[in-house]
Amino acid sequence: MLRSVLKNILMRKYRKMCPGYEGGVTGVNIVNCKFEDHVYVAHHAQIQDSFIGNHTSIGRFDKIREAKIGKYCSLSWDVTVGAPTHPFKTITNCALTYRREYGVVDKDEYFPQKKTVIDNDVWIGCDVTVISGVHIGNGAIVGAGAVVTRDIPDYEIWAGVPAKKIGQRFSDEVIKILEEIQWWNWSTEEIKDNIDFFKADLNIEIAEQLSEKHLKFTKGDK
Repeated sequence: MLRSVLKNILMRKYRKMCPGYEGGVTGVNIVNCKFEDHVYVAHHAQIQDSFIGNHTSIGRFDKIREAKIGKYCSLSWDVTVGAPTHPFKTITNCALTYRREYGVVDKDEYFPQKKTVIDNDVWIGCDVTVISGVHIGNGAIVGAGAVVTRDIPDYEIWAGVPAKKIGQRFSDEVIKILEEIQWWNWSTEEIKDNIDFFKADLNIEIAEQLSEKHLKFTKGDK
């Protein structure tokens, strides 16, 4: 009974702060965030000081801080976004110079972190770490276990430690069309109207047809 009451309290809290919140509350901790519609959060995820766009899913045990994440992104489990860095040019790597629990300094000192930006339709595999301040472009893929220390351009595939480019999802011509039509900003109605194209393997012919249909849709000619 008590567990059910606490669950309902947390759900009301999260949906008041983030109206687009969906998912459970087991172990979830959300602080000072803003969500758009249909954001799914799996159990034990921790999200702080972040914005998350429409239809993005956050995996179990993910940790996200000071990040802006776009629409239609898919984050697998155990992903860390906005991992803070430590001072490493001083004599010690230990936090004794800025954390009072070590008994050396009288008060805590906090180091500002750069905001991490993940654009739209990005897929991040399990156990990935994205260092704070990194920018991951639209449609990019990050392979499981990668450590991302540099910006990733649109539609590139990166993997490894540290992460590096291992491929590109589409041809330059297709990518140019995708960047022009920005399908992630389409209405649900327009996406439904083109769902067969979304299910097909993308090539230049399909990209051009989508572009033509999008132009007609915006003009009110479906």
